[in-house]
Amino acid sequence: MVLPPFDPPNYFELRDWWQKYREGDIRRLILEVQTQRYALAELRTMSETVLRQAADDAPEMLQKGRTLPKLHRRIEAELRRGGRVYPESKAVHEDGKRRSRPWTGNKDDR
Repeated sequence: MVLPPFDPPNYFELRDWWQKYREGDIRRLILEVQTQRYALAELRTMSETVLRQAADDAPEMLQKGRTLPKLHRRIEAELRRGGRVYPESKAVHEDGKRRSRPWTGNKDDR
């Protein structure tokens, strides 16, 4: 199926729709959109790690036109298209920098 061009709903629109529409199917769609955005954000982090490792271990994989850089750019483009993934957080890391989610102290949280 080919989709027509459209502006994706942003985080705040999804939040408003969540409050406005109580129907199960609409809420399921909202949850699905947000779940996919969380997954894209996680994939972006993973691709950044892979790109850093490739730069050290196999720099030829980062040459123009190769799959890893293309994948990373595609993930970045989708995240930009959808806008903010997480709500603004008041959480502050121990180093004084803002974080997109509360820091629990686990090294896996970084």
